[in-house]
Amino acid sequence: MAQEGEKQVGQVSVAIKRYNPQTGLYGPSEQQLVKNLLTTAGRTFLLNQGYGTSLGTNGGNYIALSSNSDGASISDTVIADEITTNGLERAQGTITQPTNTDTSFIAKTFTATDTHTDVQLVGLLTAASIGTLVREAEITAVTLSANDELLVTWQISLS
Repeated sequence: MAQEGEKQVGQVSVAIKRYNPQTGLYGPSEQQLVKNLLTTAGRTFLLNQGYGTSLGTNGGNYIALSSNSDGASISDTVIADEITTNGLERAQGTITQPTNTDTSFIAKTFTATDTHTDVQLVGLLTAASIGTLVREAEITAVTLSANDELLVTWQISLS
């Protein structure tokens, strides 16, 4: 039985680094920090992973991006209009869990190879394709040019 007040919370930070082709350097990062939603499908997945009898499925550590403007919803099961080209395709993040903490981080730096307009939805999924959408978040729309970098870091805490 869960302890009173026990919960799982998360947030997503996004850092955008703009590439300057004239200098060949990156400018200062633009930062965003937003709360994310634990989807209904994600909640079921986590309960089955933590307390089910059929363990072994990959956890939610694939990061996907979208330019869809419908926003995040706990009932979403996919990232609508997921970006699948030009450096922003779904990729597995690097997972870190500092010793003696209740927090995990999942991070991935994407490098655009062409222009992407209005990237504004990020998702955390369980597979390289299809999979369960565990978490989803809206960010302020950002347009990326070739060689711009987008660092997405999910921070998930159990308390």
